Amino acid sequence: MHHARQYILSIQSLVATGFVGNNTAVFTLQSFGIDVVMLPTVLFSTHADENEYYGDSTSVQLFSDLIKGIQVSKVYKHINIALTGYINNIDLIMLTASFLEKWRRDNTSAFYIYDPVFGDTRTGGLYIDEIVVQQSIASLLPLADVLTPNHFELEYLLGKTISTEEQLRAYLIQDQRFYGKKIVLTSAELSDIKKGSVETILIENGQISRFSSERIAIEVVGTGDLFNACLSAFLERRYKLQDAIPKAMSLVKDVLKYVNEHKIIEINAAALCYAFEKNQDRRFLD
Repeated sequence: MHHARQYILSIQSLVATGFVGNNTAVFTLQSFGIDVVMLPTVLFSTHADENEYYGDSTSVQLFSDLIKGIQVSKVYKHINIALTGYINNIDLIMLTASFLEKWRRDNTSAFYIYDPVFGDTRTGGLYIDEIVVQQSIASLLPLADVLTPNHFELEYLLGKTISTEEQLRAYLIQDQRFYGKKIVLTSAELSDIKKGSVETILIENGQISRFSSERIAIEVVGTGDLFNACLSAFLERRYKLQDAIPKAMSLVKDVLKYVNEHKIIEINAAALCYAFEKNQDRRFLD
């Protein structure tokens, strides 16, 4: 009997050149043998960290039309996971929320991963307008099954500084917005993290699990997008979250090692192919 393909919907940025947002997500997910429904929130010439870049947000009309097209397509009923990333426009956030609400009603297996993508310590704080950030939090966070903020973003969401495991647990338990949700804190900056290590922390039902990996001494754009694409791929393959996290971290580490050793300035196709080839057992091309 023919096995129906399952799809992952990726709603985030698209660039003419480079590996961030959907450029990274689509390449990564397809390397796992997973089909992708790609919805772009912006079309930029490069990532926004460049000194000079061009492009704009997807127009509201075009974004709305693409959503309608996805809803009437044959693949719509086979989308079980949705992943959102960089969205810098209030209208697009509201359209995304409306789409996700309907999709969840139509699909009892629907699973939504919300990556806030609105700031980090590397760039010194928010890199999209605060009014857009507030709309994202109000509209998308309540719908999420899993949130994957970096340390800055989680502190912003909580309005508190987090330096210990005890603070992290207490603040999340106290905040009703996170009730029943799984939090995957990436690039954690707790005071007791060992030198030379990077940690991702899972908080679920008040329980904390910490995952450590070698820190590669390089800062490149798009590592969060890569991690989330890998995480969603392993989840689509029915891995439990606590098993998917270290596997995603390992793959990201191999990509960054390649970038560092070859002295290139950002993630490229060769780095991704190297990591996927090294981790053949993680591809599951069934």
